[in-house]
Amino acid sequence: DLIYFSQDVKKIKQVKVAGFMKKHPVFASVPEEALLSLAEACSLDHIQEGSIIVNPSAYTEDVTIMVQGRAVLYGEPDGGWRNPVRILKAGSFLNMGALTGETRPRNLVLNDTEEVMVLSIPNEAFQEFLYDYPSVSLRLISQIEREKQDYMRLWVKAL
Repeated sequence: DLIYFSQDVKKIKQVKVAGFMKKHPVFASVPEEALLSLAEACSLDHIQEGSIIVNPSAYTEDVTIMVQGRAVLYGEPDGGWRNPVRILKAGSFLNMGALTGETRPRNLVLNDTEEVMVLSIPNEAFQEFLYDYPSVSLRLISQIEREKQDYMRLWVKAL
């Protein structure tokens, strides 16, 4: 009975992860079977308020996407990690460098406001997925470009 229960819990998590991905604009056109397959390799984590989500001093190859909640992205000023760059919300990719093979994030992402849920996709599984679904790569590039333009507009307004 425990084996069946364990399999059921795993399947529920897999369906929950695939459901989130299906709602994300980057994954919207991908067949459900492919999302379920990718979801099998993923982990879904709850991060408590005040915790670090992405740490620049830690090595990671995972692609991390915020599923629920908000977090703050900090840049590295001369005096430490307290230069807020932007607010991240559900659907945001938290460590874009992992998409290009960087194993050490450049920015600190801190959960300052509330409990957050994040999805971690192993880089190798994600790269294979992108190879099988090149349209996802194009949507991902478009999203990164939009976020970059929004970020630059904010900086220009601040000047």
